[in-house]
Amino acid sequence: MALSFAAYRNQRRRTSLELARSLHADLTSGHVQAARDVLGTLVRYREQASDLVAARSAYFTLLWCFERIWAGREVIVRDEGEKSPSCRFLDEMIHWHVRNWARDLPMIKEVIQEALGTVHDEDALHGFRQLRNKVLTGEELTEVRLSSQL
Repeated sequence: MALSFAAYRNQRRRTSLELARSLHADLTSGHVQAARDVLGTLVRYREQASDLVAARSAYFTLLWCFERIWAGREVIVRDEGEKSPSCRFLDEMIHWHVRNWARDLPMIKEVIQEALGTVHDEDALHGFRQLRNKVLTGEELTEVRLSSQL
């Protein structure tokens, strides 16, 4: 019985680590990577960002990715706990992404709204906010909250 429980626990850890790895891969590749490129151009080279309709689409693509990451993180936490190796691994891998986008997303939203009108993103922002609150340090959260409206 103890042997089968140990095998079960090891398999569960491997599954959670694979989930964490795949969530990070989702953020850093494919259509999400393309969306990040569009938004990064908007942040750093605003004068070169001519397609704000594409930027709005990229904005939601990124928010929905963060929502998937938050949902996956919740699965890991419920299965293994917040201090588990899988959760810590995921948090470490996405930390700087969450921190940087928490700083940049308010400006991106502002630019898009100036050009296209109100961006209805409250529901889409929910997952990002939850993730931000779990992953960032207290000092980083204070800094982000003071500098943004997210």
